[in-house]
Formats: sequence, C-alpha cells, structure tokens
Amino acid sequence: MIRLNGRDIAAERPKSESCSVTVLIAAYNAAPFLHRAVGSALDQTLAPLEVLIVDDGSTDNTAEVAVDIGQRDPRVRLIRLQRNGGPAVARNAGLQVARGSWIAVLDADDAIVPERLERLVRAGSRFGADVVLDNFCWYDSRTDAIGPPGIPASDAVDTVDRYEFVMRARPYTNQADWGLLQPMFRRGFLEQHGLTYPTSCRHGEDFLLMMDLLFAGAATILVRSPGYLYTTRNAGLSRTVVDYDTMAKMTANLLRARQVSADKRLKCLLRARVNALRRLSAERKLQSFVSAHDYRKIGRGVLADYWMARAVLGFGLRKVRSFLR
Repeated sequence: MIRLNGRDIAAERPKSESCSVTVLIAAYNAAPFLHRAVGSALDQTLAPLEVLIVDDGSTDNTAEVAVDIGQRDPRVRLIRLQRNGGPAVARNAGLQVARGSWIAVLDADDAIVPERLERLVRAGSRFGADVVLDNFCWYDSRTDAIGPPGIPASDAVDTVDRYEFVMRARPYTNQADWGLLQPMFRRGFLEQHGLTYPTSCRHGEDFLLMMDLLFAGAATILVRSPGYLYTTRNAGLSRTVVDYDTMAKMTANLLRARQVSADKRLKCLLRARVNALRRLSAERKLQSFVSAHDYRKIGRGVLADYWMARAVLGFGLRKVRSFLR
C-alpha cells in the first residue's frame, strides 16, 4: 500500500511493456567507485533494460572498468566522449541513445537500493507521472554508514508543482535541498518537448531541467520512501565542481522567463533561492579564506559583497560566543 497526498492506494507491480528503465550514469574519473554504482543498478527487483555509462573524457581507467563490467553483463553499455564537457553534456549524450521508456539518473559516486526502480515505475505508472522523484539517505563512504533521510520519510506519494519544488529546492530550510533529488523521467515526455540538460553550467543543471519540465506541464510526483544513497561530499569522491555563484545567476535568469514574468508567487520563491545560494557561496568562500589565512580577500569581499559581509559578521559573533562560554 502506498499513499498519494494522504490517501491509501493499492500498489500494483508494473506491467513489463511499460516499465523498461535505462539507468544513466555520467562518469568522470570514476574508476574507484563505478562498480558500486553500476552494481546497485543491476541488482534491482525490477531489472533495468540497460545501464548506460557515459565516460565524460576521463583521464583515469573509467572506460576500462566500464568495459570490464559490460563483458560480465550485456545490459551495460559504454559511451565515450573525447573531451570532458560536464554532467549535462554527458547525460545529454546518454539521452540521445537511451532505449528505456523511463530514464533514471544515477551519479557515479552514488548508489540505489534494490527495490528503487520497481517502486518508482509502479508509482509513475499508477499516477500517470512524467517525472518521479524520491527521497534519499546520506551515505558516508569513509565509514560505509547510511545516515538519515534527506527529507521526512513516509510511505506517501505526493504531487509536486513548480511552487512546491522551488520552495524546497534551496539551502537553509528544515530539510535537504530538493535540487539534490535525482529524478526518473518518462523518455517520451522529454522527446515530445525537446528537453535536455542545459549545458550552460556544470553544477545545478538538475534544477534547471526540472524547471523546464514543470514549465512544460510534466506531471510530477515525489515518493517519500528513500531509494537513493547520496554520498556526502566530505568523502571526496564527487568530481563535480561546486559553483554556487553560477547556480544563483542561472536561477536569477529564470526571473525573466516567460512562464515567470507575471507570476508573483514564483518570482518570490526564485528570489529566495537566489539569496540562499548567494549566502551559501559567501559562507563557503569565507571558510576557504580563513583556512588559507587570506585576510586580504576577506576584506575585499566584505567591501564588495553584502553576503560576504553578513558571513563575516556571523563568523565573528560565533567566535565571541565561543570565547564567552
């Protein structure tokens, strides 16, 4: 039994003709941990049609590892890109050749639980969804420990609109940023609307594609049971270059989109995300400057950036409170 917006719905096993899944993995210098990601995709209660590994111009032996896995399981296919283009470019290359009716995105340093694909396809088919999101748990690769879920977990399935998504897709809320959620898409909807990952940024492209999907009218649901294992960044496995400034800029650009220009509520939510990202960017930069004892950059930042000034003030207040204890 699963629940949609508080209502119990009988669960059904998905019919084979409508449940084929392509698991799409963009991989850059992922040789040390690719076996874990691919293994979790193959070891599903609903077997994937294929696992596409897109080698994004790796300089290590990622391609060789992928070939070795593919020799053991013919469902694994390798696509090699000659130069590194970033996650969006790699995923778009996979979208061009994917054969599944559903496409489930999996980062090379993450993994999924064995029943995830079956659960998502069942929910997507049952409710006629074009996009299925689900909850995740934090995973610490240093201790091999699975931590708490990113968002409140239950057996519910909720509908998600553009307002709910934007409100939750930002830091400094009472739960994890929904921009971290890895979606499963109905391939036919992507093709019908000509949607791909935007290649204008290397970090935060998931949020921008989700906005394009929602603007296009994609029926979107959230399965609150955790099925994705998100590896914490402190493990040092992620190859993504974090760029919160660009994420803030790209979000701000949405304020000029046709679908947003007359929508005051959505504008307010997007501005809140922009401010949260700028705040996070300033705090991360300050941490870096303090660690490097680069007080000149701190001083310049305080004079030029409101969010850096705010971060420095907060840092100073914390130091004072610690001294007074």
